[in-house]
Amino acid sequence: MRQLTAIMFTDIVGFTSLMQEDEARAKAVVLRHQESVTRSVEAHQGELLQFYGDGTLSVFKSAVQAVECAIALKGRSEDVRDIGRQLEVDTVVEVDPLSLVNLIRLARSYSLANRFDDGLSATEKALEFSPSFCPAIEISGHVLVGMGRLDEAIEMFESLPRLGHDRFEGAGGRGYAYALAGRTDEDRAMVPLLEQKMREQPDMAPHYDLAMVHVGLRNDDDAVACLENAVESRTGPVLWIPVEPHCRPLRPHPGFQQILQAVGR
Repeated sequence: MRQLTAIMFTDIVGFTSLMQEDEARAKAVVLRHQESVTRSVEAHQGELLQFYGDGTLSVFKSAVQAVECAIALKGRSEDVRDIGRQLEVDTVVEVDPLSLVNLIRLARSYSLANRFDDGLSATEKALEFSPSFCPAIEISGHVLVGMGRLDEAIEMFESLPRLGHDRFEGAGGRGYAYALAGRTDEDRAMVPLLEQKMREQPDMAPHYDLAMVHVGLRNDDDAVACLENAVESRTGPVLWIPVEPHCRPLRPHPGFQQILQAVGR
């Protein structure tokens, strides 16, 4: 039996600039935004699935509830007011074929369902609109890994720093692809890189990415420990752990079974 689900993503426009200007103030804005989204989602009978950085992911049983929630959030923009400046809350509801955010979410969902051709088509569409769009490039890499096209996947991940993105972007997927391609030394080099990100950006700790790297190295205990940290801190796509292909080798691990219980699977 199929059930209609409306998906709502939110993030704070201008958040990256605010983080660079005043990190403490940016954290306060995020907390207020999260509190506002939590109240609004509950009031409209939705379910808040995840916080990630300055963003949120929620689901509703009807598009009407989702739209009404989004409108309410727009009306509560004072919740993220910051000393005279207004940070607009950007909200995406349902599947808009021209939305870059929805295209990459769709691509990721296709990938997890092993519909790799459809996933690649969605990322290609997103990259037509914005050739340097970081999430589309990164998810293209993941899709190509699923298709076994490892050289192309590695090229996607390696292109991120060359395009001016953060040197940490795509490091987890890159390391995992290196491992599958037998390039374990390069996979191992991702560990200190991501540990450096942990020190420099503790509020955006790459526990999930580190887990991918450790899975590639078959350091199962370290991989499980990283996933436990990701679940505890709610960083990374923890709700996808039960269906992530790179997590399958961890299934016999007792700690992984506890993680599945923690994420409700």
